[in-house]
Formats: sequence, C-alpha cells, structure tokens
Amino acid sequence: MKKRILAVLLSAAMCVGLLAGCGTGNKDTADDGQITLDVWDIWTDPSSSLTKAFETAVAEYEEEHPDINIELHGLDSDAYKTKMSTEFAGKADGIDVFYYWAPGMIKKLIDADKVLPIDEYVTDDQLARVKEGSTQSFEFDGKLYGLPIDSYMVILFCNQELFDEAGAKIPTTYDELLDAAKKLQKLDGVTPLALGAKDGWLAGFLYESLAMREVGAEKVNQVLLGKEAFDDEGFVSAAEKMNELYTAGVLGESPLEDGEAEANAKFLGGRAAMRLTGSWFASDIDSSEDSNVKDHIAVTTFPLTKEDGAVTDYGGGSNSSFFVNKSTDHPKEAAEFAAYICEAMGSQALELGSGFTAWNVETDESKISPTFVKMMDLFENVETGVLAWDTILDSNPAAIHQEACQTLLADPADVDGFIAEHQDVIGKQ
Repeated sequence: MKKRILAVLLSAAMCVGLLAGCGTGNKDTADDGQITLDVWDIWTDPSSSLTKAFETAVAEYEEEHPDINIELHGLDSDAYKTKMSTEFAGKADGIDVFYYWAPGMIKKLIDADKVLPIDEYVTDDQLARVKEGSTQSFEFDGKLYGLPIDSYMVILFCNQELFDEAGAKIPTTYDELLDAAKKLQKLDGVTPLALGAKDGWLAGFLYESLAMREVGAEKVNQVLLGKEAFDDEGFVSAAEKMNELYTAGVLGESPLEDGEAEANAKFLGGRAAMRLTGSWFASDIDSSEDSNVKDHIAVTTFPLTKEDGAVTDYGGGSNSSFFVNKSTDHPKEAAEFAAYICEAMGSQALELGSGFTAWNVETDESKISPTFVKMMDLFENVETGVLAWDTILDSNPAAIHQEACQTLLADPADVDGFIAEHQDVIGKQ
C-alpha cells in the first residue's frame, strides 16, 4: 500500500513539473525548446495503405524537424465530423492542425474566424508544384487556407465479364443504362447497379450525378453556393429519373437495405454488374482479398441524360486538406506542417489509389493500380466538377438533401415534396 501511495505522489509531482504531459495540451513549449503539435485526422485503420503512408510521412517530418513533436489523434469519419463540430464550438484548444473538407464545411469555420490563413507560410516553390486550379476550393476572400491533397471522381465501375455474358453495352447514355440493366437482370443473382443507399451520401451520389447531367455542372455549383435558385426543371427530371431507376429494378429490389460495405461486397464478389462510387474504390478492386473482378473492370463517368449534355462535366474535384486552428500557439510551425503533409500525401495519391494527385509529380505507372490507370484517361478529359453536395452545403441542408434522396427510392415517390424540401433549404444557408 505504501508503494502505491508513493507511486501516486510521484505521479502527481511529475504532472506538476511537466504540465504539458498532464492536461495542459499543446499550449506550452517544453523547456528544451521542443514544440508539440496536436494533429487530427481520419486515418484510423492500421492495415490501410493510407494510414501507413500518413504515419510514415509524419515520422519523416519529425526526423527532418527534431524540435517538433507531432501528436496524432484519429477518429473514423462520422465521429470525426462530430468531434470537430463540438471542439470548434469553442476554441478547440487541443487542435493545432486538422483534416477537413472544402469548400462548404471549412467555410463555416472560416466565417466563424476559426481557421488560419496560410499565405505567409506557403512558399512560391510549393505553390508552383500545385496543379493549376487545384487551390480553388481553399481560397476565400483572397486568402489561402489550405493546399490540396488530391482530386476524386464519381465513377461508374462496370464488370465487363457480366456485361459480356448479358450481351449488354457499357452505358454512355441514360437510355443505354436502362437497356443494359434489362439485360443484366436476366442473369441469376446479379444486381444491375449496387448503390448502397442505406448510407445517405450514396443515395446522394446518384441524384447528384443525374442532376449534374440534367442541369449542367456550372449551374449546379452556382445553386449550391446560393448564387442561383433551385428552380431548374432539370432538378425535377433528375428526381424522376432516379425514381425510374428504382422502379425499373436497376438498383435491385431493396437498395435501401444495403450500405456502402454491402454494395462494395456485392460488386467485388461478382454479384453486381455496376457500382457508382468514388474513384478511391479502385484500390479495393485491385488489392482486396475479396475481389473477384479486378481482371475485368471497365470504368466510365455517369452516362449523359441529354444529347446536348457536356461530357466534360463530372462529379468530384479537390475537396480535402489539412487546415490550421487559428487559436494555435504555433501558427508558423502548424502551417508549415500542414503544407508538408498535404504535399506528401498528394504526391503519393495515385500510387496509394486514394485519388488523382493535385501536385505536379512524376509517377511510375507500374506502381499504380490497374483500375486507377484506366481512370486516368477519364480524368484527363474532364473539366468542370461538382463536389459531393454534403461537402458544399451546411450540415442541416446536407442531411435534409441526403434523406430526401433516399425517399426517391420508393413507389410512389413524392417528387414534388423532394423539390419543395430542396427549395426550402438550398440557397437559405
């Protein structure tokens, strides 16, 4: 018992002496000049190549900067968003650098004066290495708040083997999509398009893809930013087409029963002919032990719904970065680390299969996943992107949007109600 009491007293004494190790967070620089930065991220899976690459880059930074110690704090995506929202309701004292999404989500924090502009800390050499136009989502009122990591695309992944078996063509138009689905439905146990709409953002991906084709990427962006009204007839047509895909059986009998994981498993297992999701899915196709499809994959952007539609419009873009808490005690060190880690992760994006790099780097194509190589040609030929709506809209309109998209997967669907809900929240953020 005496030993336990002595241990407690010694521990308490150490806390008083060290301070930073016992609850004062990152607010003090150690007596030896060591600076600690608290860095928050969403890479929590130790088996993930992204997690390993991130931790390696952090270790290399610490080796190059012996006076800086990086403390990593990771949470999965949904818990992370909640944590950031809670912390930034105050000063977020335990956060120096944090991963976040732009332009909509980060703009809310910028408007609340919670984010540090990094213009004075970013060098001309760094900016010269960024691909032209890639910083657009991170610039507000003439100030730069972050550097890009990578870009993504919304891709229609197709199992060419199943298409051949059904005598169907990889669709480039909406009518071809319906025709292919009819043929694919005749294959036993095969869902034409696995959506995973139990997760609202995937239901959103389908509607957003249709709306982009019906309205055009540029106008959709203007509407989401509150510069134009949600009154184009194309938004109505997109809702009607989404419901038609459901009633025609393109999405299977119960698309709301499966989430992302189930939809991915169906496609990887050869039980779905198409999968609509982000380009990051390529790494699962080529590296997952459960993948039976990697040798017969075709990729395309979402089919055109109108003859005069712009084939260069696409879902996606650059929308994530590491940002700096304006309340940090170490703005220079935090900004320099944020810039470093964005470039370190972005430069590896193609090899990691996380996205298309936003940095001017030479990439060894032999190290890129075969499916990603196929997508590179698509990416080179697109121009105007629309980011996922939930990264542009505020949290409440984004939630309403995703839930409303799920209601279109019903018979009958209330399209008028869907449009009315959007008119009520979009543009009134």
